[in-house]
Amino acid sequence: MAKLKLMGAFMRRAIALIFLMIPACEGAKSPEEAAGASVVQVTDGFRFGGGVIITDQHVLSQAAMVRNVEDASVVDSTGKGSRARVTGRNMELNSAMLFIEAGSLPKVKIGDSTTVVEGSPVATQLFDAQGKPTLKTGTFKGWRYSEGRAYMETDLDTPETNAGAGVIGADGKLIGLQSFKMGSKLTYVLPIEYLTNGPKALTASALGEKKDNPGFVAKRAEAEKHTEALPTPLTYDNLSYEFAFSKTALVGVVRMLDKKDAPVHGQPLKWKFDAIDEAQTKKILGEGTLDATNVKWATSPEALAEVTKSMTDSYGEAWVKENLAPYEFGELRWRLPFAPICGKVTDKEVHTLVLTLADGRATQAMSFNDMVNICAAQEEGEGATMEKDWGFTGEPATAPKAPKAAPTKKRKRGR
Repeated sequence: MAKLKLMGAFMRRAIALIFLMIPACEGAKSPEEAAGASVVQVTDGFRFGGGVIITDQHVLSQAAMVRNVEDASVVDSTGKGSRARVTGRNMELNSAMLFIEAGSLPKVKIGDSTTVVEGSPVATQLFDAQGKPTLKTGTFKGWRYSEGRAYMETDLDTPETNAGAGVIGADGKLIGLQSFKMGSKLTYVLPIEYLTNGPKALTASALGEKKDNPGFVAKRAEAEKHTEALPTPLTYDNLSYEFAFSKTALVGVVRMLDKKDAPVHGQPLKWKFDAIDEAQTKKILGEGTLDATNVKWATSPEALAEVTKSMTDSYGEAWVKENLAPYEFGELRWRLPFAPICGKVTDKEVHTLVLTLADGRATQAMSFNDMVNICAAQEEGEGATMEKDWGFTGEPATAPKAPKAAPTKKRKRGR
């Protein structure tokens, strides 16, 4: 009899423990499950952005989406739409909080960004214009600092329009919101602590006042040392450039990575010069291939060391090993004489120049708003120094006079 009583007591305790464990197990979600349930689309009817449900009635999103409106529509992964009222904005952090009267939303648990381990999985969700959801997964690459704030770098392959979407950590909890991108798989997350912690936190009215833990106190302190913005990442696909003018030519430089086993810097460099009028009608004023005497390749150990340090400091050693080390870094210096273009420009148009490498990579359009005066050679410009320093000593092509020169304006070197 005593044994039966003991067994009965044991069974009751075991059953009680099972019931206590069930909610805990049900509450644990994978990053994908949490993202699928709580990451939403927010729209003002014209534009679309990301969001995340943080209480059964509150949603975080990007402030730019609701800058000039007082309400918006929130769509979840089931296609259900809800009207939401804007209750707060932080334009500096590009974040906003919205309130949904109906409630009963599938909220995400708030996480701790400082516990995320480098290489661990993260997840988010994006939506197309029709509200169809797509889960996206990636990994946390490390902490980065830009303009006085700490950010979490991930390799999530999401568009810039997904800003405001919640990013979920390995424990199924919210670690931050997508903030900005520096490349296709360089997606930066604003840690959730910037929105939840402190007396003036955006979420204080919904979640109460929270304080930083020691780990995030350290992140804020480190971020304050980095007031500069992250530099544009140097990758094989991205070309950076500067341009100016002399009295005889447009002059500039393309900073680039080139394949060591199949370089293109010694192959023909094509150019195209367009004019765009007030009606945005574009026409080609000239195109061709730069003469070999007007193209020079320059590289140096000092320049490579400088760019390697800059990229390592900003993006980490692993990124540099994958994206920079396999290539040769250098400057492709170029000069486009005025002769083929200046006789065709007018002061009724703006003008653009695009350079294209032999492998198809091209610069963005370099814009010139004052080509009439540039062609009139009223100012020497910084291009004259470039020509001299870079050894462009070939006979300058005679430039046909532009139709009419407007009053001279000061101009800075383009970038």
